[in-house]
Amino acid sequence: MSDVDLSKLSVNEATRKVLAHVLADFAPPDPAKPWEVHELSVPVPLEQFPIPELARAALESAGFVHQRWEEKTAWRVGGQFRGRNVSFASTKFGLKAMVETDQELTPAPVPIVKLPQGVMTSMKVDLSQDPDLQAFVDDFVAAVKKAARVFGDRVLVPRVLS
Repeated sequence: MSDVDLSKLSVNEATRKVLAHVLADFAPPDPAKPWEVHELSVPVPLEQFPIPELARAALESAGFVHQRWEEKTAWRVGGQFRGRNVSFASTKFGLKAMVETDQELTPAPVPIVKLPQGVMTSMKVDLSQDPDLQAFVDDFVAAVKKAARVFGDRVLVPRVLS
């Protein structure tokens, strides 16, 4: 699957409309509003995205662009979600959702046995101190998941079955 750039697959008009509805809260990066404060990186369980490239393709269709990334990162795309800078990445240690925040949140070590299945990290950020930020991250990941599912069902599956 990694040999195929899913974002290059053709999208018909009906699918484009559905994706536009699902991705209504997403926007391309705003050059007037660059990342300026802290970046919160939240692990995303792999079982939520069986084919992570579908998330990338769906986000690229919303205008997300490739961003700088660190070593051991396959890809990272970013833009805005509800007016806030966000990005989504596939790394050696699993999927990550990154959100710009004005808070400095320090990851706290957690025992490996408590990590969600599919997350390969020994650190986890405790968002219980900020329920609004937790809700934002949850909404962002849920919206990416829905967009990836739409892209898979309406773009990838018909191509595989043809």
